[in-house]
Amino acid sequence: MLRRRYKLNISIAPKNLNRFYKGRLITAKSVPNSLLFSRIGVSVSKRYSLRATERNRIRRVIEAFFAQNEPFLTENRPFRDILISVLTADGKKQDNEQSVLSELKNVISI
Repeated sequence: MLRRRYKLNISIAPKNLNRFYKGRLITAKSVPNSLLFSRIGVSVSKRYSLRATERNRIRRVIEAFFAQNEPFLTENRPFRDILISVLTADGKKQDNEQSVLSELKNVISI
């Protein structure tokens, strides 16, 4: 589980985010912050699923990914507020989770 201090409240997130990754299922945007760590916000579109339970599940999967890769949040400078947007779903939900995780690996490698 991602610690609360690493979570970005997307309702108060800055509006001047710059896109640095665009994949098939996700888009990542960021802006530098003045904190000593990076923060992650996750937004899942209703196009991904009309069911809130499925949208919450993919949000938890993404947050768990960043919890496992916590050094990305604490050691990479400059520290940033990062917004991950999950756009649409293709095919089965299990396959989409794996696709999102593989795209997140691309995000942290940038």
